[in-house]
Amino acid sequence: MQFINAKVGGSLLDFELDVDFEDTFNWYSKSKARGQVSELPIGNNHNISMMWETGSAYVLPQTSLHCSYDNQTCYEAMSVPVIFNVSSNQTYTSGGMILTVQGYGFTSGNINATVAGQNCTILTYSSHEFTCKVQAVTTATTPNATNVGSNGLRLRHMNQTGSLSWTTLRAEGYEYNESLALTMEVPYAQGDYYGSVMEGWFIPPETTNYRFYIACDD
Repeated sequence: MQFINAKVGGSLLDFELDVDFEDTFNWYSKSKARGQVSELPIGNNHNISMMWETGSAYVLPQTSLHCSYDNQTCYEAMSVPVIFNVSSNQTYTSGGMILTVQGYGFTSGNINATVAGQNCTILTYSSHEFTCKVQAVTTATTPNATNVGSNGLRLRHMNQTGSLSWTTLRAEGYEYNESLALTMEVPYAQGDYYGSVMEGWFIPPETTNYRFYIACDD
């Protein structure tokens, strides 16, 4: 079946010539293509669609639909705010510094920023950055403290020439590729002696039992 296009929220994906109308996909086989989606409104449900020479593809809800823990909010694809850069990572206990945070998705004005546990007062905001004024704190914070609250997991993927163990994966000094994982799946079908480590924080919305699923190759 010849491929025509794919859309997220009505916006065409850019496959950068990796996939075009001359490419075909076989029946009953798992295929993938990596494409780039344009900037979309934050927080909306963006439907996924694919067009083929023979018509539209059916999107399986059991693989494409994501829901909140209470099943009240469901979506196929969603855009979330992202931070690329912060103007400074040091300030004074007396406060008063103006921080500039650059990224995408700050147009709503519903921005909550904290520094050392204190609200950082929002001064200006636009789609790609916002500024806030740091408030005073009573004591200095501990360097290298871990901050919680971003979306996704830290994924470190490495390739070694010999067998891998948990000790090897956790050791320092090994070369690896680092990325943000939004699902608990690691790269697959890449050969032997690959390993991945996922790290992140989970804040439970309710007190109950939770079950996590992870998929990997070997």
